[in-house]
Amino acid sequence: MLKDFDPERQRQIEAYFQGAFDDQTLLLQLTPEAMQLFEALTPRHPNVRYGSVVVRAPAPSFAQVVRTGLRPIQQAQYALYRSLHVLSAGFRDTHLPVLDPEQRDALVTAFGEIPGPHDSDGMVPTRSQVWGDVLHGVVGDHLDVIGHFHAPELSPKHVDWLRTGSGFDRERFETLWDHVAHYVVDA
Repeated sequence: MLKDFDPERQRQIEAYFQGAFDDQTLLLQLTPEAMQLFEALTPRHPNVRYGSVVVRAPAPSFAQVVRTGLRPIQQAQYALYRSLHVLSAGFRDTHLPVLDPEQRDALVTAFGEIPGPHDSDGMVPTRSQVWGDVLHGVVGDHLDVIGHFHAPELSPKHVDWLRTGSGFDRERFETLWDHVAHYVVDA
């Protein structure tokens, strides 16, 4: 992944990831229990709308290992995804929010079913992403939705740092962010 950057930028990226690896104290603040405490201490304001984008990546599979191809960097990226998926999929239903009927309907519309406790975007359990109105649900991964999807033909070139086999593309990206923009403007 670093070959697209000059040596100084490569060093900066490596230092960033090394720093994140060395200091994981903030991760404790992102556990389901910590988020439940945060929610209890920060009541919703009646004049604020709350909405979420819900993302679900395909479960890792041997078929996707084959589709990923023979390039070592792509296989390494897929192996990273498989590892992250396993780490983020260890939640029980009791750690996930209770869905209201509108949220359930939105998830069924987006995914054809209610995602299970082992579904994730590769980093965050899918159902734990639900907060307020579900303004968009999409098949993709955690980085796809912020623009890190495979699209080398675009300028600037888009790089997929987390290969999941989701098929996320510019059309999905634009649709997602159109929904976010409409939700904000309609407020």
